[in-house]
Amino acid sequence: MIPMAYALPHSEFVGIDSSHRQMDDARKFADAIGLSNVRLQTMDIRAIDESIGDFDYIIAHGVHSWVPPDVQEAVIRICGRHLSERGVALVSYNAYPGCHLRQMIRGMAQFHVREIEDPVEQVEQLRALVRFLSGSVGDEQKLYRQILEEESQRIAKLGDAFLSHDVLEPTNLPIYFHQFVEQAVRHGLQYLSEAIPLGPERSRMAAELREGLGADCDLIEFEQHLDFLDGTAFRRTLVCHDSISLSRDLNAAPVEKLVVASQARPRSPSPDLTTSRPEEFAARKGAMAATVRCDSPVGKAALVALADAFPRAMPLDAVVANAASRLGRSATGDDHREIRALVFGGFEIGAIDLHAWQPETADGTSSMPEASPIARYELTYGSEVTNLWHERVTLRSSASRHLLTALDGRRDRDAIVNSMASALSAEQSVAPVGPSPALSQLCVEIADKLEEAFADLGRAALLIR
Repeated sequence: MIPMAYALPHSEFVGIDSSHRQMDDARKFADAIGLSNVRLQTMDIRAIDESIGDFDYIIAHGVHSWVPPDVQEAVIRICGRHLSERGVALVSYNAYPGCHLRQMIRGMAQFHVREIEDPVEQVEQLRALVRFLSGSVGDEQKLYRQILEEESQRIAKLGDAFLSHDVLEPTNLPIYFHQFVEQAVRHGLQYLSEAIPLGPERSRMAAELREGLGADCDLIEFEQHLDFLDGTAFRRTLVCHDSISLSRDLNAAPVEKLVVASQARPRSPSPDLTTSRPEEFAARKGAMAATVRCDSPVGKAALVALADAFPRAMPLDAVVANAASRLGRSATGDDHREIRALVFGGFEIGAIDLHAWQPETADGTSSMPEASPIARYELTYGSEVTNLWHERVTLRSSASRHLLTALDGRRDRDAIVNSMASALSAEQSVAPVGPSPALSQLCVEIADKLEEAFADLGRAALLIR
């Protein structure tokens, strides 16, 4: 929430948590950034009353499945009572049927660590247990072994904090999608959509399911059967008041009021925009990675335009005009319709984003570059930071972390190079892995790569100047 408050200084934010320690950390964070549009309250969710006010957006992320049923009900009741007239609430939760398998692992892990009190050792033992099980089950139980192997691979990619919260927490109560919707309906809410597409493969499944269930199938039933098909285990569901009349006709959607952004880049260094030869554009967003395959010249030109613009977004009309210009002609109505369809198709699989707003980002060409203060503060806690699009970015090298720390808007390039060289030299002297280069040589090496590094940070939406 604090990165959102920084990016939207004219909005007001209220944060609720029952943990005094986490709220103390949050207050230090907000104070360090100098935010005045955040109110942080340490309290039980069930104690929220009318004095809290109404909100355009309510976000309950990582709460619903990890609290007892009466608190679950309170979360949805708050959404029903405290959303503004046209407000939207996001509630994330663990979902069945995918969580049936995960609950099996959770049950075994909780038994295995039942006498261990140290959370760090608990997670270590969880990882060890899953590795042991997946490597010990024989061919006579091939299906069971496959399930264990897949869970072992999934758990190996997850952080310790996530495993402690999601697997080893005493309370973890997944529900089916239709059960969540029924709960929302009890409080005057209706299903709107998912905050993030559930994956590229789901789009293909949806097309096949429509044929099987028929065009007049109820939306909730349709979504629930899609969960059955792809084994959905987690949802980020959006709800709004049931008094709002919703139109789900994408052809009538006012996309012209939004801006379009995409991290999808052409796999080819020189994509062919003049013929119908297919080109692939890959978006890398962690688990949401998606690939768009396009053979239309104007469609390919539009995707290249979006790739070149990122991290900036573009209005749809600008995308269409830019794409046509790359083909050496003026835009047509057909271009607009084709690119509009391409945008919605890319959005559905997570390769293209639609926004009502975009942050002020920079490309790193400033004489006194400055990184987001949010990201610089978060570096004190680890290598994962929040960018200006409110996405998580991992800075894997110590050089990139030292660079981001140095970009406080008060240093020119020479000062940045010297700061990085000193930090890296001190780091190498503490943990030498071989002969350390002289400070002067280190400065030369850093300076040679500095502009490329600025471009990378700019593309990651981490620079404000």
